[in-house]
Amino acid sequence: MINNINNNTMNKKILLLGSGELGKEFVIAAKRIGQTIIAVDSYEGAPAMQVADGFEVINVSSI
Repeated sequence: MINNINNNTMNKKILLLGSGELGKEFVIAAKRIGQTIIAVDSYEGAPAMQVADGFEVINVSSI
């Protein structure tokens, strides 16, 4: 079934807002099917940032 998904899925850039442990599992799964992930959180070194293609640290206190 994974091969079928790979053949029919276009490569997308996904911005993941919130990069905790669950986000890390999402990044791993999305990268398996060829997606590019940018992880965003309020602190550097968040779990999903460790496996994402890129990351950004933002100040969420003003949002």
